[in-house]
Amino acid sequence: MDEIVKAARELAVDSILIGSRGNTFTQRIRRLLVGSTSQRVVRLSPCPVTLVVPPHKPRVRSLVAWYKAAVTRSLHEHPGSLQVFKAYDVAQLFAPSRGTIGIKEVEAATLALEQLAGEGLLCCHKVKGELRYLND
Repeated sequence: MDEIVKAARELAVDSILIGSRGNTFTQRIRRLLVGSTSQRVVRLSPCPVTLVVPPHKPRVRSLVAWYKAAVTRSLHEHPGSLQVFKAYDVAQLFAPSRGTIGIKEVEAATLALEQLAGEGLLCCHKVKGELRYLND
């Protein structure tokens, strides 16, 4: 952290761009105990500092709600067209962040599609062993 400020002074930079790990509970405790590099740079910097925070990645429960809302929005945006949804495609197409799609995202998309089918917004069909959800 002191090296960043020192280099900024020596090079007479116009601004500093620095990342932050976010504001999770663990991060707040760590900052309380040992401090934060980004906070120290902001305090000591001779120039403006832009702090970049990673996007919030929702938990599985809120991820299900995220996918459910995204599919519902898609249905409302295209009211007259037939739409077919598969869990992996939904996870990839409506991902909350541009990170990689993993098991957690596919499971959340599956739950969202199942809930929408249970509510009557989608119909579920098995095609060649694969579940597909479509609007009726």
